[in-house]
Amino acid sequence: MNGTIEIPFDDSPVSEPPQAREQPSSRPRESHHSPPQEEPITRHFAPQIERSFTSLLWHAPQYLDMARSQLDFELHISIRAYRKILEAITIVYGDLGIDLDFPCVAKCVAELDAFDECGGLQGLDQVFTDADHYPEGRSRPEPVIREYIRMLKEYAVARKTDPYQVVRRYTCGRGYLQRNKLATKPTHPSVIGKIQRCCCGQRCTIAGWPGEDGNLNLTLTPER
Repeated sequence: MNGTIEIPFDDSPVSEPPQAREQPSSRPRESHHSPPQEEPITRHFAPQIERSFTSLLWHAPQYLDMARSQLDFELHISIRAYRKILEAITIVYGDLGIDLDFPCVAKCVAELDAFDECGGLQGLDQVFTDADHYPEGRSRPEPVIREYIRMLKEYAVARKTDPYQVVRRYTCGRGYLQRNKLATKPTHPSVIGKIQRCCCGQRCTIAGWPGEDGNLNLTLTPER
């Protein structure tokens, strides 16, 4: 019968003396371990956003209903420790109302058997103060909470579809097109518009002319 039977070399410690051990084959060993996979791009910044988001709601739990109406914490928060803290914040806020403090949430985390998982008091303090960036919370949390909700949604979609794609927010362009009411000649663009923050923050104007097959030919000109 043709074929080769490979016997992997066992280099684990044994009690027998060396001369009693089976001698390994002279053939080079093949590694059976898969190479470490690169961490998905969608996780490079999501942990920091999730921590900051949790810290924001800890200091401003009055926005919990808004956040929960747009997010599923089990789906949009990838780190379980943050999900447990958010669960504790929800429980304590439902019991105490606006008077939400550090000891009460920490106690509730312990009652949820997640104290060690959340890093103990030191780990909880890192979340509460957002890694010492905002120990007293933020003066205007709502705009940041809304921005994080949008970003957490995009990260969740990327993790499901292609976790290695770059999720862009601040280097992408957004703009508008409108009919050019002053167009009186074929050389005049039929539509005009602008793109804000195009090409890493640079603004561009847009002009468009009718093309073949109903297409619209566009030109982008950076503003000076």
